[in-house]
Amino acid sequence: MLIRDRIYGIETEFGSMIIKDGEFFSTEKLVTHYYQAQMESYSGGMCLNKDRKFYWHENGSLTYVDFNDHPEHATAEYRSIRGAVAGIKAGERIMADMFASPMSGTKDCIVLYKNNLGWNDKGDTDCTFGCHENYSLTLPEHARKFLYDRMIPFLVTRLILDGSGTWHKNGTFMLSQRAEWIEGITSEACTFRRALISTKPTMDTGHRLQIICGDSNMLDTAAFLKIGTTSLVLALAEHDISPPLRSDYPLHALHSISESADPHGTFFSLTGAGGSISALDVQYEYLKLAKHFLPDAEYESEKTREEFMQVIVLWERALDAIASNDQKWMRGKLDYATKMYLFEQAARRLPSGSSQDDLRRNIDIIYHDIRPGTAQYRIKKRWPDGCILSNAEIMAACVTPPPDTRAYFRARFIAKMREAPGWIRPNIEWNQCAFYKGNMGTTFRMPDPFWSPSDAFEDFLSKIVP
Repeated sequence: MLIRDRIYGIETEFGSMIIKDGEFFSTEKLVTHYYQAQMESYSGGMCLNKDRKFYWHENGSLTYVDFNDHPEHATAEYRSIRGAVAGIKAGERIMADMFASPMSGTKDCIVLYKNNLGWNDKGDTDCTFGCHENYSLTLPEHARKFLYDRMIPFLVTRLILDGSGTWHKNGTFMLSQRAEWIEGITSEACTFRRALISTKPTMDTGHRLQIICGDSNMLDTAAFLKIGTTSLVLALAEHDISPPLRSDYPLHALHSISESADPHGTFFSLTGAGGSISALDVQYEYLKLAKHFLPDAEYESEKTREEFMQVIVLWERALDAIASNDQKWMRGKLDYATKMYLFEQAARRLPSGSSQDDLRRNIDIIYHDIRPGTAQYRIKKRWPDGCILSNAEIMAACVTPPPDTRAYFRARFIAKMREAPGWIRPNIEWNQCAFYKGNMGTTFRMPDPFWSPSDAFEDFLSKIVP
């Protein structure tokens, strides 16, 4: 059993609001021009494709304004789980630096939120923002359905680890912001009939799994668990290893687990075996297989082995904490538990008889503020054992690309083009770099995200500025 290295990449859609006199207001489409102007004036990377405003950063990542007028950040391609989490946290710093600032000529401030719900001025949720996880695959396309089937019970119950928490309009707490917007198992669409898994084709090799049902995480531990456990389960599934769990109604289970906020609830009905099993026990079943098969497996790299063993230890500790309702361990590590605790503390300070509706909404917004000095920074200071990454590691990830994927070469191309005369025009895609001198174009293609150094690339760079 050979466990190969994997490529990880996370796309995060950000919500935005305007703060005016201490109140939150929807930006709607008001600030599209603002996003574009901020990207054009930003330094450290390269703004391209002015029709849609793509900004490629010196760390290999990408920022752009999506088709429904909200900003999005896609990390570079990483070859490790820890690297992917560092890329996510670096993306927060980059987006806050790029966009979260006072609007010119006013006292109003635009704030970006790494959440999954869009709020309108009436205080209602009217849209959802996605967090799309990308994992490279080794299986051919015709085998994908079997892979998906093996992973569905895991994905449906994963929200007990990665849920960021929110409140239903009736005031009840839910584990996930994203779950209620999921309407299918697989779909090519990401903006309507959203599914657990997107099967949208990619311009790359096409060998990827894209998961769009997860919440955006503010806490290091929750993000590491989300990506790490999924990578372990994917590795097992690629070797035809999965627990004998099948559900007739997985979407009903997903919604019920989130709405009940009870990991012990037996909402996951089993096909064939009869009866039901809790979300917590489903996770334990996958963990049991990981502990049995993965320690003695052969690995492409020692780095991947070490990370997998770290994930197993943390996964078991998290499930044990959930099983025993160890809130002390969960705070500062799992988003939904931390958010609920902050709400409970704030609710105690409300005057007797006061409505908690505004407080719920405010906590749900403030928790996801990505600006420096906001809630997440205070959380890390209060619960430092939940921090997997150091501040220095995150800051380095803001400006340094991963050294072992094609993102490194994309970053080198950007650095080279910044030295080039203005009449040399660049173009960058995930899988290629190009430049134009007049009507003559030169392109270097990198279809493999594991792409490594070559004399051909050095020759390509030398043609920009000899």
